[in-house]
Amino acid sequence: MSSGDVSIPRLQRVLRPLGLAGWMVLLSSPAEGASTIRNEAAIAAVAQGLSDVAFADAWVFDARDATDATHITVRGHGAILRMRKRDYQQPPYTKAEWRMGLAFTGCRNVLVEGLRIESSGGDGIYIGSSKANRWCENVTIRNCVCHDNHRQGISVISAVHLLIENCTLSGTAGTPPEAGIDLEPDEPDERLVDCVIRNCVVADNAGNGILVWLKPLTAASAPVSIRFENCHVRMGPTGEAYNPSLEASNQGWSGFVVGEIADDGPRGVIEFLRCTSENTGREGVRLSNKSAKAVRVRFVSCRWKNTWWSTRSRCRRERPVGEFR
Repeated sequence: MSSGDVSIPRLQRVLRPLGLAGWMVLLSSPAEGASTIRNEAAIAAVAQGLSDVAFADAWVFDARDATDATHITVRGHGAILRMRKRDYQQPPYTKAEWRMGLAFTGCRNVLVEGLRIESSGGDGIYIGSSKANRWCENVTIRNCVCHDNHRQGISVISAVHLLIENCTLSGTAGTPPEAGIDLEPDEPDERLVDCVIRNCVVADNAGNGILVWLKPLTAASAPVSIRFENCHVRMGPTGEAYNPSLEASNQGWSGFVVGEIADDGPRGVIEFLRCTSENTGREGVRLSNKSAKAVRVRFVSCRWKNTWWSTRSRCRRERPVGEFR
């Protein structure tokens, strides 16, 4: 199937794990070959308990099926896709980090909006490449919440013309990197081009808030262009003043991290515009192994407040706001 529109109505009952293969079975009979598919009747059946059947190892969208597809729309209307992270973290489940909420590989023209994705066994949303298409293209994620996921709120492996806006990425914990959002290619021919993340809240994640890790890319890779606008990273309540008695409850690492860019690394620019971080476990911003010869990193009108709250540092007031190495 090359296209589809999955419309999820707001229901009183929380949706249980459902694989894309399961969705296709529910949809194929009434709309075989249709360019636009709405499955409100199917979702109503799911809400009545049919979703207790385990499709595709309990993935909501199975990357093995959401590959090289075009014109995919997922509208949540405030619905919740909830998986069983606590179950996946113990036997009899095999230890893994790939039980994603939504996964798109090599797809084009994708829209996801109005959806809450929580407690997956991997990333809330995964955007990556396939063997045939080395990046996803024209992807918009809007007004979504990715909460309590096992590995990342959102992972961006390879994307061109990506927009993530008005989203909350929170409570990630389970296996590293445990970031709110991680832009991290796997291969030199993958791309991070025209990626815009704006008006997002990144809160209470066990790892870094925003992570950009470019080690696999080289000078021969496509130039990087990533822009964060009006994004806020925090661990703990916004505006909270420092209180040593609360220190043990604050977790997380740094607010913004850009790292592993060698002399022969990619060219281009990474920008942070009017972004803030507060109550971070470590630095407000950290640049790690970043060569001056490679991609430029710009911070414009950004603020960092209350750094080094983590229990890893008992001398927080002696620690720097940022680290550059």
